[in-house]
Amino acid sequence: YGKLTVFRFPEGRTIEGPTQVFARINQDARFSSERTLLSQAGSNVLFGDFLVIPIDNSFLYVQPVYVQAQQTPIPQLHDVIMVNGSGGAVTIADNLQDALKGAVTGQVPSGNGNQGGGGTVAQRIQALLAQAQQHFASAQAALQSGDLGTYQSEITAAQQAVDAAAKLAGTTTTPSGSPSPSATPSASASPSP
Repeated sequence: YGKLTVFRFPEGRTIEGPTQVFARINQDARFSSERTLLSQAGSNVLFGDFLVIPIDNSFLYVQPVYVQAQQTPIPQLHDVIMVNGSGGAVTIADNLQDALKGAVTGQVPSGNGNQGGGGTVAQRIQALLAQAQQHFASAQAALQSGDLGTYQSEITAAQQAVDAAAKLAGTTTTPSGSPSPSATPSASASPSP
């Protein structure tokens, strides 16, 4: 019916199993805070199939993460998480290619908001505000049709999305203050008497 493959790993070498890796993903501070923000904005965070890929004397674990807005039934790919089963770091990227590069090199290419590069924090804020705008539009339509229950829930969801965007914006680093003027006088071109 099928083919059974047995993998033998070198003795004395610890290879993490799927349960350990999934626990590490859920405990990752970057992923945990992002999942909280998305949930507060009224979206559902869904996990795709957890892939276990044998590579050399270890496994590469791949976990796609999808986000489903309340008003949209089709989930959209939000992140791809990769972990090397030999104890490698949790790599979070926007797509499979960047996640693979991050898992191999240890550095996620710019464009991933979880690593702070590429201005993706701004993109995520923009996405949250777009969600809020959709909720406000749905609320307005519900109000015009006299559906006050839906109106209230859409207003609440919109406010949560705005709050999540504001919270995310508050986590970005900004330079503090402006440079102070120099106390040293500049040289004069003309001699003084």
